[in-house]
Amino acid sequence: LRDRLQPSAKVLDLGSYFGNFSLALAKSGFLVEAADSYLTYQPAFDSVTRLMSASGIRIRDLDEPISENYYDAVLMMGVIEHIPHTPRLVLEQVNRALRPGGFLIIDTPNLAYIYNRQKLSRGDSPYAPIPTQYYSDLPFEGHHREYTSDEVRWMLQQLGHADIMIDMFC
Repeated sequence: LRDRLQPSAKVLDLGSYFGNFSLALAKSGFLVEAADSYLTYQPAFDSVTRLMSASGIRIRDLDEPISENYYDAVLMMGVIEHIPHTPRLVLEQVNRALRPGGFLIIDTPNLAYIYNRQKLSRGDSPYAPIPTQYYSDLPFEGHHREYTSDEVRWMLQQLGHADIMIDMFC
């Protein structure tokens, strides 16, 4: 982003959790907003939100409406696999929040990674242990679905994105 955006660009870190990306972006001079379920999990994230606020990051709850054509970049780092329904609704909302020419950065794990294949071949699951998920209250907040690179590309094309760069790593 430092190579593609001005230092004062507005960035939304959607699903920011502990704020790792938010803090790095704020340190690089970006105007950062961090959005997650911070109100739901108070006081567990109070020290995290205090640190981010002290670093100039605006804290948002996921329930707050997002302004249209406002952000130069939106990060969804380890988020899409946690959506318990169609990702379309979140992706459409994020797409509306981006300014024309803005950047949407999605990071998601994938079952096709070699270490997951090795686990599966041993009979181990890459997901949370089933007793943890089975006895959890709704909504379950673990991984609901993981996506292939072709599926991510297809979803972004449905939003009208044409300049899509996908980078895979193991």
